[in-house]
Amino acid sequence: VMPCGNYVLLAAVEQLCFLSGDDLPEPMDNEALIQPVVVGMCGTDFHGFHGRQPFLDPPRVLGHEIAGRVLRVGPNVTSVRPGDRCAVEPYQHCGQCPACQIGYTNCCVHLKLFGVHVDGGLQSGMIIPVSKLHPSALLSFEQLAVVEPLCIGAHAVARAQLGTAPVLIKGSGPIGIAVAMFAKAEGAEVVVCDFDESKLASLHRIVEGVRSFCNRDLATLDIKQRLQSALGGLPRVVIECTGSLPSMEESFDLVAHGGRLVSVGHQKEAVRFSNPGFHARELTLAASRNALPSDFQSVIQLLETGRVDVQHYITHRCNFSDFVSRFMDWQDPRNAVLKGLVHMEND
Repeated sequence: VMPCGNYVLLAAVEQLCFLSGDDLPEPMDNEALIQPVVVGMCGTDFHGFHGRQPFLDPPRVLGHEIAGRVLRVGPNVTSVRPGDRCAVEPYQHCGQCPACQIGYTNCCVHLKLFGVHVDGGLQSGMIIPVSKLHPSALLSFEQLAVVEPLCIGAHAVARAQLGTAPVLIKGSGPIGIAVAMFAKAEGAEVVVCDFDESKLASLHRIVEGVRSFCNRDLATLDIKQRLQSALGGLPRVVIECTGSLPSMEESFDLVAHGGRLVSVGHQKEAVRFSNPGFHARELTLAASRNALPSDFQSVIQLLETGRVDVQHYITHRCNFSDFVSRFMDWQDPRNAVLKGLVHMEND
């Protein structure tokens, strides 16, 4: 399917260009034509740009964090109407595989992600199944554009079966902060560690009532001592959000007996751990991938009621016409970009 209207194409590794494509198509049954209005950029887009995203092969239109306006709907569609503001659930699932049959559409065997396997949001129009649109009359397009990354955090917290258990979150990038938001919303006692002091400063601007420490030069034993003084022991839950191999391997040693380790960050290499330690503590190991429709609904509800606030989560913005230069700037660590949003129509 050709991209619609004006779009930005990753034509080859590290080559972005503005192009014009097909006229906007007509939606069919159970579909809607949406206009992407605000699109968030994340690590997937930056890694894809540099050829480091294993599932993204150019040419590709980037962007899977999409807030859109419904332009037209197909026959018999009643769940959304033209003019509705929606967050897009950007995961295409097959509906037939073993995961889909038990409702785990987030880890479908044949899953396709907008902006990676198929074209994403940096275009004038997209045909979307209406089941993947989550409308809100109360939220702004900017709020709706960050629903998807927040859902990654909400899904990880659901996988952790957290309740009010003490939790250590490793990493305070966009996903680690999202995890902290929803862990606090559950009433958990939250401690966050990161190598980067500036990221921890961002965390405290966004999420109140969490404790943190910098673990850049700390051995595992030192981290255990920090946790002992903060929590009175090791946490029952550790949620690993860095995707760093040393951090992932170390995490096994930081969970209390009978506890749970949730892996959100991922890594191409094999992760090794000590079986005696894992077995003696009867640890539960869980991966967390993408998010479910129920996560989108609960995140939107928490945003609408003000229990989760993204005012400081969004740090950078640009217009569509400035996208290529801003996209390069946003990759410079000195600019401390937590979440950058592209406004598609404000040129």
